[in-house]
Amino acid sequence: MEDQRLNGPAEAVPSVVPSDGFRVSELGAKAILDAIRACRADLDAHEANLRQIKQRPLLGSSPGAHHAATHALNVATGDEWAFETGVLKARAYLDDLESGLRAAMAGYQDVDDERRVAIMRAGPA
Repeated sequence: MEDQRLNGPAEAVPSVVPSDGFRVSELGAKAILDAIRACRADLDAHEANLRQIKQRPLLGSSPGAHHAATHALNVATGDEWAFETGVLKARAYLDDLESGLRAAMAGYQDVDDERRVAIMRAGPA
């Protein structure tokens, strides 16, 4: 069964923005975009660590050491709960969220431009 915690709203943001009219100003999105940038920097550091932990640990040749080394690799890269999978899903989640925010910012700018033109056409009050 797939974990739903990382498959939440961010995946829907790019498709919801145009259809539901979600809009946000550049100023309103700045804090979120800054947080996304910071999260990406953290993910970069985790990916550097991941390259190291993806190597089979040298724990010896006993059955217990073999089992522990196999377990360590599975935790790093073995399945949908693995560290590597989490890092990849988090990066995709951030990409979806940023894409949606940028679309919402564009929508805000479009509405702002339309209103500015309408005011200019209306002339002085």
